Amino acid sequence: MPLKSLLINPKIKALALLCFFHLVITTKGHTQFDVILEDSLLFSKSYQDFQIDRQGYYYLSLNDQLVKLSAGGDTVNLYSNKLLGEISSFDVSLSLKIPIFYQDLSQVVFVDNTISPLKEIIELDELELEQVTLTCSSQQGGIWVYDAIAFSLIRFDRNMNELSRSPNFSQLFKKEVKPSKIMEKNDLLFVWTEENGTLIFDVYGGYMKTLHFDRLLSVFSDELVLVEDNGETFLYNFENASEVFLKPNILSDCTAAHVQNRKIHVLRPHGLFVYAMVKSQ
Repeated sequence: MPLKSLLINPKIKALALLCFFHLVITTKGHTQFDVILEDSLLFSKSYQDFQIDRQGYYYLSLNDQLVKLSAGGDTVNLYSNKLLGEISSFDVSLSLKIPIFYQDLSQVVFVDNTISPLKEIIELDELELEQVTLTCSSQQGGIWVYDAIAFSLIRFDRNMNELSRSPNFSQLFKKEVKPSKIMEKNDLLFVWTEENGTLIFDVYGGYMKTLHFDRLLSVFSDELVLVEDNGETFLYNFENASEVFLKPNILSDCTAAHVQNRKIHVLRPHGLFVYAMVKSQ
């Protein structure tokens, strides 16, 4: 199946995917899927990160550039602002309002799905935030930030008014916690850390639980995550601790990975690879 087929009926495919994995992961235990290389896009440069929007377009970052590619690998749009420096992170969860974060200058630029700026640059220092190290999209056009001086997650609405704030991490966990990535999915906020697993919060900043894996690479529903742990790749349902193992392990050498439409999209230094998941006989 060609990559271009990923652009057809994305809402129907996403619903079918969710129903499919709900069936195979709702029983406690585990099953196994074979992972088969289906297609690939080879690059002449090594991109630092990538994401996929709901329409199946790829967004890849490298230094000061954010490029949008079609499923077939054609360049659709390109954004760059050399005055702001290197892109620290971006989030296409809401593709009509994508935050691009520049940590060195503590600034955020919101762009639309053509990667065109929507309004003036957001100066995070002016919001009484002392040292923002992470950002991600929030529902209804808002944004989450992590302030490394306050040791807290803060959620803002679309007008940058504060909505909620987590407890101080040092007080909450009684130890040093270093978040490295955050992402909101279906009213949950996932916080990757360097040594303490992946923390899960509600949208009000309340701590819920921790997932302990070597690497959690993708969250693709309110229950299912793609992880690598002890040399194994699997889909994990953190509501009932059931697993779907994926063979072979395709994540050991990847830069990033995402699951969409029953396929795993894997970024490596020399290209982007798409794998289909087929239930083992």
